[in-house]
Amino acid sequence: MKSFLLYIVTLKDVGFERIFYRIYYLLREKFDKIFFSLITFKKDNSFIWNKNVFINLKKIKFKNAKFSNKNINLNFLNQINNLSMPFNWSNKENTRLWNFNLHYFDWGIFWMEDLFHKNNEYSDFFKMGFLIDDWINFNLKNYTDGWHSYTLSLRIRNWIWFFRYAPELITNCRLKILWFQILWLYNHQERYLEGNHYLENLMTLVFASLQFNNLKAKIIFKKSYKALKINLNKQILKDGGHEERSSSYHLYLLKRLIETALMIENVIKIRPQWIINKITVMINWSKKIELLNNRYPRFNDSFFAKDINLNEIIEFGESYLRKANLISNKKSLYYELISTLYPDSNKKLSIFKKERSMIYPKIIDLPSTGWTILRPGKLWEIVFKSGVSCPPHLPAHAHSDILSFDILNNGKGVIEETGT
Repeated sequence: MKSFLLYIVTLKDVGFERIFYRIYYLLREKFDKIFFSLITFKKDNSFIWNKNVFINLKKIKFKNAKFSNKNINLNFLNQINNLSMPFNWSNKENTRLWNFNLHYFDWGIFWMEDLFHKNNEYSDFFKMGFLIDDWINFNLKNYTDGWHSYTLSLRIRNWIWFFRYAPELITNCRLKILWFQILWLYNHQERYLEGNHYLENLMTLVFASLQFNNLKAKIIFKKSYKALKINLNKQILKDGGHEERSSSYHLYLLKRLIETALMIENVIKIRPQWIINKITVMINWSKKIELLNNRYPRFNDSFFAKDINLNEIIEFGESYLRKANLISNKKSLYYELISTLYPDSNKKLSIFKKERSMIYPKIIDLPSTGWTILRPGKLWEIVFKSGVSCPPHLPAHAHSDILSFDILNNGKGVIEETGT
């Protein structure tokens, strides 16, 4: 009887719509695995690349790689792997999470940012054309984690940035496969889960559809834009935090929402008020959870990573909101991106710096998130977790850590949650 009641309550929390989409997704996944080789041959050639996107963006001086060394070191998840080209994009010796990170192509963004300000003729970024083609050749023949909607969401964005910052990478074949990935994502959204994965799907579809001028791209934009507005309203809490209550995932979502807003402004020349409102409350939440030395609480699945710089993400968002370049790190790709839309404004910059130098409040309460931050003095900070740990339908990122706490001094953990 207890097990029966547990199932009933679980189904009630999940809801009929999510159960329906879960069944649909599982059936679709089985179909894809069986008929994958046939599906990949039916690529849509109706795409029209939009050449008028961020045309003033500062470009990388790109050149083809010299393949004197076909080994590449990839460093993520605190693990360094030396891979030999061509890659095995579905190596079972690695964890699935590591393979996911391989498919993201986030490591390519780090290479690009590093190359942008260092004239390194041996940069691995010069091998990006080969790596993109290698991904295409392997993954069009094999049904891998590269076709998971989350890896698609991140990789599609990264490839687009590669093509915009280094147009020499663009070929008709690569654009065709980029467009095919967008269509695949459009038909494989994680509606059954919702949460941060679904928001990533929708933001990428809005962002990516603007890169093309054909009718299908306009349909994808219209539907995804509407769905994004609905789901941001559902998932962002009253205090501005994300419903899964993870600092790092909140910051990832905020960063990509800002990128999406900038892309909308650049391509169709509008600044939707509902996006401005959501970025505003999400930035305010980010400011409230900011601890000394650019740290943040690591309750639930949360982690520190090179591309989650709390201060820089706040500057990025405020730059969009205030229409001014407020990025302090001039070597950041954000700085270059913002510069194409808004000129430097010394007046706005000085006001922003003055605001950022203000003393943190001694007590911060985030009632919807369920976190309280106390600052008793002498650089001590105490973060206490109470309330709801996760949405009832989505416990994937929740930890059993209600009533736990972090104690830090000058940004260094004395007693601290381990995060992911």
